[in-house]
Amino acid sequence: ATYDRVLDVGCGFGHSFEALATRFKPKSIVGCDPVEELQERAGTNAAACSCPVELCQDNAASMGFESNSFDMVFCHQTFHHIVAQEEAMAEFFRVLKPGGVLFFRSEERRV
Repeated sequence: ATYDRVLDVGCGFGHSFEALATRFKPKSIVGCDPVEELQERAGTNAAACSCPVELCQDNAASMGFESNSFDMVFCHQTFHHIVAQEEAMAEFFRVLKPGGVLFFRSEERRV
């Protein structure tokens, strides 16, 4: 399947950008992360990606994107870092287009 517009929540250093571009053939990727140094951290991987990548400093629990604006929301190994998890999950579904895909994975180990 292909997804025109992909949101990578908690993109960090942007290591997933090219994998998302290769696998899902989006027209664009938006990398979202709350850190102020987002451009410095993920800018190189965004520029090297085979599809356009926009970086956006934002909080997953209150994103500034329009409703129904992404075909896929990708959240990989990020959710356990989010304090307001219920609000973030509501935001994921708010920005996801009807029929879109939430690609979600988070691992926790019991200590």
